[in-house]
Amino acid sequence: MVSSVSKSKTYWDHSSGEKDPFSVPKSVFRNLADCAHRFENGENGNPPAIKYLWIYVTEEGLERKRAAEDSGPRLSDEDWLNIIDEACSLGAEWMIIYVGARLSECPEVWRMCDWAQQEYEMRVGLHLSGNCLRASELEYLFKLDSERTYVVADEADAAALETLRERGVNVCVANVRKPADAKRCESPEVMACVGIDGELFTCGLVLGVEEYQLGNVQGEPLQKLIKDQSLRHAVSDIPAYRGHDHNCDGCPPHIARRAAESLPE
Repeated sequence: MVSSVSKSKTYWDHSSGEKDPFSVPKSVFRNLADCAHRFENGENGNPPAIKYLWIYVTEEGLERKRAAEDSGPRLSDEDWLNIIDEACSLGAEWMIIYVGARLSECPEVWRMCDWAQQEYEMRVGLHLSGNCLRASELEYLFKLDSERTYVVADEADAAALETLRERGVNVCVANVRKPADAKRCESPEVMACVGIDGELFTCGLVLGVEEYQLGNVQGEPLQKLIKDQSLRHAVSDIPAYRGHDHNCDGCPPHIARRAAESLPE
């Protein structure tokens, strides 16, 4: 009987029921070939396309959108999960969800948070518009990964939420108004900001400003919009929007920094 290792490598590609002795070297070869392909196409060692996903599940922030324009259909639960999938494939590690209503009115939020944490180990921040959480809302909140969950609130409301810390929930102040904060602002180029209707904007500061609308994730892949360098991925005239400072509140890079500063030594 002829020894199996004397047979051609291609023989094992078509053989059934026999263990391929070349399976390990073939796997190594495929991985090396894939690395070579990515290197030749400039994909090797590149930084992530985005670091932060900023989501608005309610209308707030869109009041400056053209009043006569119908904003179109709202994103479904599955749409939101697909956006999280796409953002994570581009390197996103943080997700901030602004909720301008009671959490009980936005039940999709819990599934989004759970999906982001369980599937991708993302850190998620819930930016709330008030300081009151109902018992049913707390029940969902406590089911999330406490180490990767942050309640983000305006400075006036944060003190009332401090009792959450006793239950192991992280609390961060949302406001970004101090000069020191402005100097440490990260570029919107590492961010994806998505509104309730799927429209993608440069960042929350210019949410609803038409000239900074990058497209709609319901019609085009997030990756295509993020990597399209012909679009405005930076806010070049920030002073023009300083009257809308509240739109910076909850800014993901700032929340990430504050969260890191609050960690024990």
